[in-house]
Amino acid sequence: IDTGASLVLLNFETAQAAGIDVDALVFDTPVKTASGLLNIATITVSTVRVGPRIIAKNVEAAVTPKGLDHSNLLGSSFLAQMDEAVVSNGQIILKQTRRSARSNVASAPHLLGENMRLCAPHLALSGQ
Repeated sequence: IDTGASLVLLNFETAQAAGIDVDALVFDTPVKTASGLLNIATITVSTVRVGPRIIAKNVEAAVTPKGLDHSNLLGSSFLAQMDEAVVSNGQIILKQTRRSARSNVASAPHLLGENMRLCAPHLALSGQ
């Protein structure tokens, strides 16, 4: 989770593994990152799911070009659909209710451990 990031950021390999058509991506949006300037491809991910209960719909995201060693980040485009994100004892607690989920799924708090990585089984992406 990166509260300073505007979008969800996926590296090329994660986007490809999630079923995003990476061959159709156009890397024409320049952004300034902590690592320097970078051209990204912007997309909308239909569903971002963290654990069994946290669901965000129609999330603005970006994909980094192939071969770059960038971490995956959950930025503000994801966090805006949460009711609360609290850091406590090395964990991030995400809280989301039916109102903010933009879906018909009721959600309860979900914990992300300090070593949480954006990969299965914690994170699932669908659609582009």
